[in-house]
Amino acid sequence: MAAAWVIGSSAWVPQACAAEAPEAVLTDEHMTVRVEANHHLLLPQDWPIQQKDGQLGPVPVEAYLSMKFGQVRGKFEAGEGRVAALEERVRMLEAERQTIIIRVKTLEEQVAQRQGVTDGHQAQDR
Repeated sequence: MAAAWVIGSSAWVPQACAAEAPEAVLTDEHMTVRVEANHHLLLPQDWPIQQKDGQLGPVPVEAYLSMKFGQVRGKFEAGEGRVAALEERVRMLEAERQTIIIRVKTLEEQVAQRQGVTDGHQAQDR
């Protein structure tokens, strides 16, 4: 079992690490030192800062996670919308395909009938 420092908290929180799931690593490109009112804060780039009770600091973890889950929910809902549109398009194409199959069969039957008539006329001419 590994322990992880939770940003915005002053306690170590034990975490069970799954063997198959790699741990997320924050690199320098994800972190930034932000200077607000002479305070240097090392935070992820998208972590909001707030002033509360005269102190400047990052918003609570719950608020940050709520914001992140809201972003994920928005992306998920957009993806669901795209999937629904694609499923509708597939249904339309399947219906069009069935119509084309019926039309091709009809044309093949017409060609076969004409060839039969033509072959019959040629046999009578001989």
